[in-house]
Amino acid sequence: MDNHILITIVPNEIDRKFVIDKLLTLKNLGLDN
Repeated sequence: MDNHILITIVPNEIDRKFVIDKLLTLKNLGLDN
C-alpha cells in the first residue's frame, strides 16, 4: 500500500489527517501490506 498516493488524492486537510490516522491504525494492527 502506497501511503503517498493515498495522501496525494485526498484534497482536504482534515480528510488527509483522517486517512493518515487510519493508515497508522492499520500498521499498528499489522494489517498494512
